[in-house]
Amino acid sequence: QVEGAERLAQTLDAAGTPLAAAADIRLHMGFDNWKDVQESPRPAMTNTAGTVWEYAFTVSTNYSKSIDWVFTDGAGSTWYSSGNWHAFMAPYYSP
Repeated sequence: QVEGAERLAQTLDAAGTPLAAAADIRLHMGFDNWKDVQESPRPAMTNTAGTVWEYAFTVSTNYSKSIDWVFTDGAGSTWYSSGNWHAFMAPYYSP
């Protein structure tokens, strides 16, 4: 792990979403307002129980503003985004 970098886990309970029956869920994810989007391949989430999925990763010290993401199935044909999600990193952002 890079010094100063932090671990983060994205968790999704897909029950009641368009991805509820998906056998493979991926993250379409970028940083600092969609820079360096990870899409070839998109990060695969791990099914931890029933409809609950998780992906753990290290946030590079190159990023300091936000983690940006939406969820998709493995084929990229079904999306769950609610207009995109963002986690803002302190102390950069204060709503």
